[in-house]
Amino acid sequence: WSNQRSNGGVVPNATALGRYWMEHPTFEGGNAILADYGAFEVDAVKEAFFSPMPAAMERLKIMNFGIRLIETPYPGVKSLIADLACTAPHMAEWVSGKLDQNLRCAAQLYVAWEQAPLASNQIELSKTEVDHAGVPRIELHWKKSKLEQRTLLE
Repeated sequence: WSNQRSNGGVVPNATALGRYWMEHPTFEGGNAILADYGAFEVDAVKEAFFSPMPAAMERLKIMNFGIRLIETPYPGVKSLIADLACTAPHMAEWVSGKLDQNLRCAAQLYVAWEQAPLASNQIELSKTEVDHAGVPRIELHWKKSKLEQRTLLE
């Protein structure tokens, strides 16, 4: 909009302007009950992070991704087991038995991944909607590709 109003003065070569929108989708993958959270190398905020080696990404032809484990305090472990008892009582009983054997760690599991740069993933200015100052609103056209789906599955 600004570029059009200034005859290309803002971005002289604007062919890629707004295209190749990429995100790092992040989701909570679930919870884990662990035998020993201390077995993981953690960073300054006590989170463990895992990602594939470059050779593995090349061999599998996948994008980069990361899995982060964030330790859950002990009261959260008890709550997790109580929730588990509602859906899988035998599993909850087994886990409770392990708790008596000092299994006292749990973690939240978060997954994030990179997206491939696709020209079809783009931000456009609306042709019909404007804000109170008359500036066009933005529209995001964004889809995950088969490569991102395969990255998560591999």
